[in-house]
Amino acid sequence: MTAGLRVVSLSKSYGDPPVPALDEIDFASPSGSFTAVVGASGSGKSTLLRIIGGLTVASSGQVTMDGLAPDELRRRKAVGWMAQRPALLPWRRVIDNVTLAQSINPRPRTLPDPDQLLSMVGLAEAALAYPGELSGGMQQRAALARTLAIGAPLWLMDEPFSSLDELTRETLADDLLDIWASATPTVVWVTHHIPEAVSLADRLLVFTPRPGRIAGLVEVDLPRPRDATSGAFQSVVREARQLLRGAPRAEVVA
Repeated sequence: MTAGLRVVSLSKSYGDPPVPALDEIDFASPSGSFTAVVGASGSGKSTLLRIIGGLTVASSGQVTMDGLAPDELRRRKAVGWMAQRPALLPWRRVIDNVTLAQSINPRPRTLPDPDQLLSMVGLAEAALAYPGELSGGMQQRAALARTLAIGAPLWLMDEPFSSLDELTRETLADDLLDIWASATPTVVWVTHHIPEAVSLADRLLVFTPRPGRIAGLVEVDLPRPRDATSGAFQSVVREARQLLRGAPRAEVVA
């Protein structure tokens, strides 16, 4: 079966002598699913995303999305990327940042309308603003619109809300879920924040400290929208937290 994202025996080392960053990572994410990767800093979470997105070459193992290798996914402009910082071009207006993403990522099928995208992320009235005129949350909304602009079936998201305040983070996460439910991409979401992962994802991949291995898989069988105060939600948080015990760094938010 090739549908969805498959990662098989994936390992990555850096340097000479080689220092392992990832060790024998195996998992599968069905098409249209939402997978969160949680773990301490330095556990290889971002390295995993970079390999899936074709930005870093694995030392061994295989990655495919719907049967296609990362290089082919990049060639087909099939990967949307969103990082911690919005990285908007400050001299271009918001709408121009979105249309630029489309112009440098041409695809054979019709691309989403930029004005509709800005409406979807709540920025219709800020289309002609420059990034420096926006709050941090609004800049991340613009970055989300830019990610959506290329119509990619795979979204790789590296702690995109980590710099935002809690209320903005929760609001933007709710909006993201609405867009995901409509567009149905396959999402891999990296975070330190366990409650955020449980709120968003279908499953959590819990990583060990370096070299990153999968300590366990936590299924989140809860209806959306999820009540973070419910006993069922807290039970899933505790399960993930137990898998993370022994992590040496305090950045993991539980």
